[in-house]
Amino acid sequence: MTILKTATLGAALMIAGCTSEGASLQDQDTARCDDIWTINSVTVLPEMETQAQRYYEAAWLPARVRAKAKGVVKDYMLMSSGKPDQPDIQLITVYEDDQQWNASEDAFQAIFKELGLPRPLLIDGLERSQIIADTIGADDYRFVRSVSGPCN
Repeated sequence: MTILKTATLGAALMIAGCTSEGASLQDQDTARCDDIWTINSVTVLPEMETQAQRYYEAAWLPARVRAKAKGVVKDYMLMSSGKPDQPDIQLITVYEDDQQWNASEDAFQAIFKELGLPRPLLIDGLERSQIIADTIGADDYRFVRSVSGPCN
């Protein structure tokens, strides 16, 4: 069931053409057939929503900001569903193409080192395992249809 939810989210994002700035990909004319969207679905432990949001804002988000500035990623989104039947948080990273995606693991290792985040990262004295119940993914999605038509 969770895989279906993740796939449905991926399809919805591709159809909607969401970007982190809120404008549609159609408006920006940036949807490309070789874009790769990596989506992680996060389920948060009960009563830990605030800590989970702060955890990802303290670790995941700064790494994506740095990665985008360095050209490691095309875009990123940190989304919250707010619905009980959906994963609580979606972590989305968009890559230009296979080359950028393939190089991302090494690039992120270097970025996390540059950021010097403490290990383990504690939020209100809690480790990740005390905040996050489960992370599904990363599922990688490729466009089947862009704003300019079907992908070949």
